[in-house]
Amino acid sequence: MDRLVTGTDSESVATRTQYHLPALSASRVTVVTARSVCNRAGDAYHTTVAKPGTPRVPRTLVVIKVGGSRYVVLDPNEHAGEFQLNAIFDSKWHYLIGFTS
Repeated sequence: MDRLVTGTDSESVATRTQYHLPALSASRVTVVTARSVCNRAGDAYHTTVAKPGTPRVPRTLVVIKVGGSRYVVLDPNEHAGEFQLNAIFDSKWHYLIGFTS
C-alpha cells in the first residue's frame, strides 16, 4: 500500500486514481487496531463481500487507514479462487471499489 500511495510513476498514479486513493507519504498509511474502527470495518466488509441475508461470521481482518479518508480492508481467509479480496471504503464506510491481490 505504501508504494501505491507514494508512487509517482504512471502505473501507480493510474491505479491510485482507479482505487480512489490519495497520494500521500508512507507515514500516513497505518494499520488500525482500534476495536471500534475494526468493528465498523467488519460490518462494511461483510456487507460488501457476502450475499444479502448471509449471517455475519467471525473474521480475521486487516484494516489499513490511508490518510484521513480511506480504509483498505481485507480478510486473509476470504478469497475469490486464488486471489485475496480487498475492499476500499471512505471515512463513512461507503464502499468505493474492490480489488484482488
